[in-house]
Amino acid sequence: MAPELASQSYNSSKKMYYYGVKAHVVARKRKASLADLEIIFIEEVKRQDGSVFDQIRPMLTVNLLLGDQAYKRSDEDKVESEQGLKISLFI
Repeated sequence: MAPELASQSYNSSKKMYYYGVKAHVVARKRKASLADLEIIFIEEVKRQDGSVFDQIRPMLTVNLLLGDQAYKRSDEDKVESEQGLKISLFI
């Protein structure tokens, strides 16, 4: 899939190499229904999730973002107060 974007990356905590692409999806919850997809794009696997988040963050307002450890930010209190975006991590 998307060979022009495929790349290799190393995950040091898992001691594994990855080759391929990542899919990034932002969806908005709807009551009693499937979520509405707002943003979906394919990215090279070697690009860090934090930089992807910085790219899409201006499009996100008054939301709760659920993400993994890659979305942990030192400025998350500032992001929440300025943008109304709460970052909640799952492990």
